[in-house]
Amino acid sequence: MKKLIMTTLCLLIALPSWAIEDPTPNTMGIYLDLQADERCLPFPTDALTELTMYLLVTNPTFGTLSGFEAAYYFDGIAELNSVTFAHPGGVDVGGLGNNLVTFPTPMPTSQVTLLATITGTYLDFEYGPAVLKLVGTNLPVADVQMPVVIMENGERMEMSLSFGDGATVFINAGCEPVAAESQTLGSVKSLYR
Repeated sequence: MKKLIMTTLCLLIALPSWAIEDPTPNTMGIYLDLQADERCLPFPTDALTELTMYLLVTNPTFGTLSGFEAAYYFDGIAELNSVTFAHPGGVDVGGLGNNLVTFPTPMPTSQVTLLATITGTYLDFEYGPAVLKLVGTNLPVADVQMPVVIMENGERMEMSLSFGDGATVFINAGCEPVAAESQTLGSVKSLYR
């Protein structure tokens, strides 16, 4: 019985690690993996490091989408190289870093839906920080503050940002774990007296 309780407890503790990072419905973000978990490159990331990043919609409340509008740019010494859309027939009237994409047929969604694969290169030889930001497009036909998905009926739905300020992928930008200070049991107990 004791083993069963311990096993159940371990599983309950581990469950959050199986979930995506942001449980908010109808969210868009850019990640370093297809599971929407990883957004930090460890320090030091060297100059001329090539990156593959993924524009994802997480936890959609809709079953299909017919396109999206999103803009993204690096704040720091890095550049965008290319974007490839998940739907092979996607037509972009924008351009690299400022996409207004429509699909010829609706694309089904899942808990994590890939919209595009983005490549870039980190260029700072002094290991300075670079952050990829996600915002709404600034194309004349869209001009929205937040990224949107285009529904099957042509209606646009504003998405939440995975990270409130739009910062998505971090390169040499302070994502390292916080150092833990060693403490004795007595010092920890004194905090609660």
